[in-house]
Amino acid sequence: MKEYNFDENKSMGETVRIDDIKLKLSEMEEQGTAGDFDDDDYDDGFDGGYEDEYEDEGGDTAEIPIKRTKEPREIREPKEQRERREPKGGVPPKKKKNGGGSGRVLIYVLVAIVMVAAVAAAVIVVSAGNAGRKNNAEANETTEYFYGVVASVSNNKFEIIDTQVGKTGFYTLGDAVTVTKEDGRKAAYSTVTRGDIIYVGLSKDAGEVISIEYTDDVWEKEDFDNVEVDTGNKTISNGTRRYSYDKNTLFIYNGDFIKDSDLTKEDVVTLRGIGDTVWTVTVEKYHGYIKIENADRIEKPVITVDGKEAEFTDNMTPVSAGAHKLGISGSNIDELTVDIHITAGEIYSVDMASVQEKTGVLTFNINADNCIILVDGKQVSADSPVVLSMGTYTISVSAEGYKTYNGTIDVNEPLVEADIQLEKLQVKTASITVESNPAGATVYANGAVIGVTPFTTQINYGDYQISIKKDGYADYNLNTTVNDEQKTISVLLTEE
Repeated sequence: MKEYNFDENKSMGETVRIDDIKLKLSEMEEQGTAGDFDDDDYDDGFDGGYEDEYEDEGGDTAEIPIKRTKEPREIREPKEQRERREPKGGVPPKKKKNGGGSGRVLIYVLVAIVMVAAVAAAVIVVSAGNAGRKNNAEANETTEYFYGVVASVSNNKFEIIDTQVGKTGFYTLGDAVTVTKEDGRKAAYSTVTRGDIIYVGLSKDAGEVISIEYTDDVWEKEDFDNVEVDTGNKTISNGTRRYSYDKNTLFIYNGDFIKDSDLTKEDVVTLRGIGDTVWTVTVEKYHGYIKIENADRIEKPVITVDGKEAEFTDNMTPVSAGAHKLGISGSNIDELTVDIHITAGEIYSVDMASVQEKTGVLTFNINADNCIILVDGKQVSADSPVVLSMGTYTISVSAEGYKTYNGTIDVNEPLVEADIQLEKLQVKTASITVESNPAGATVYANGAVIGVTPFTTQINYGDYQISIKKDGYADYNLNTTVNDEQKTISVLLTEE
C-alpha cells in the first residue's frame, strides 16, 4: 500500500506521495548528486540551516538538499591545507559514513513520520470542521428556533407560547429531543414544567420539537413582594420597580392558572421574562381571606390583623397565608383577640352572631302621659325598663297635643336614662262662616256637624271635607283648606 502525505493547505489533487520522494532520492544518487557534498562542507551551527538524510537498504546515505528560508554561510578551509588533502585531479574521494550516520537517519525518519501524522490529523480536523459547518448550515435550513413559554405539558406534547409573535401552539416532542440546562447538563424532557421559558428548536419538516435549551437570556426576579398589579396598563410593580407583562403572560399558583387581578400586596412572587417583558409570574406565597359574618351585630367595628387595622370590602379582607392575630372590637361588644391560621386561597370566616354582646338597661323620663314609644321600630312601655345590647338605637315618642319626637340614643353604659321633653303643639283657629240658599242646611266638617246655616264658628287650621245637606235638595260637597284667620263659604242648593 502506498503512503500519502496530506497537506492541509492543498487540495486532495495536490497530494505528494512518500514513494515519489524515495524515487527522487534514487535518481539523485544515480546521477552522483548525493556524493558531491560532504558533511564537513557546512557548519551545522548556522541560523536556519539543516540537512535531511535518507539511508537506503544498501547502507549508503543520500543527502537531499533542502530549501532554506535563509542561505547558510559557507566556511572554507585554507587553500594550502585543501591542496595537500585533495588528490590530483581536484576530485575529492567519496567519503564513507561512520557509524553515527545510522542514528541520525533514524531520527530523521521519525521526524518525517511525525510530520506526516500531524499533517494527516490537520486534514482530518479541517475536514471535520467543514463537515460540521455543512451540518450546521443544513440544520439551520431545516430547524426553526424561538423562545417560548411552556403553558402545559401532557406526555410528549407541549403547549408553548411563542414570545415573539404571541402565538400559542401544540408541539410533539421528537424521539431524539435533547434538553440542555443552563449549566450545560443534559436532562430528560420530563423536567420541563409549566411556566418555564425555553429556547425551542423546531423541525420545519415534521413540526416536532427536536431541542430544548435553558439560556441566560431569560432573567428572573425572586422574592418580589408588596405586589401592585395594574390590569389596565398590564404592569406589575413593588413600589420600586415596575415591569410590563403581555396579554399571554402566565400567572401561576401551585401549578394552576390564576388571574392577574387575583394578586394582592400580601403575595410574594417570582418574575421571569425575556427583554423588557414579564412572561411568567409564579406565586411563592399566596394570600387567603378573612370574612366577618353578621357584621351588622357590631356597632362601630374596629378589626385588626397583627395589630394593624384592616380594610374590608363586602366584609372581606385579603391576608397573607400563615399564622396571624385577629382583633375585633366595637361599641357594643367586649374586645376579642383570636389566634388564626390563614390557608392560601381559602376564606377564614368569623361569625359575630356568637359573640357575647355587652348590654345596658334603658329607662324613659317623658313629660307627657299616654305616650307611644318606638325603639328601632319596636314599641316599648314607658313604665318598664328595656334591656338592650350596647349600641346606638333610634327612638320615636308621640303623644296627643304634642309634636312627635324622633332621635337616637347610645346605650354604652350599664344604665342609661332617656330624658325626653315633648314639644306642645300650638293650635291655630280660624273664624268660619257658612251660608246657604235656602237656609236651614246642616254643615259637616270631616264628617262631624259644625252648625246649621247660616252660622259662624271657630275651627282649627287644616284641611277639611265640607258637606252641606237639606231635605229636598241635593247634597253640596267641597274640599277646602283653612289657613287664614277668617273664612266664608256660601252655596246655592239645588232641588232634587
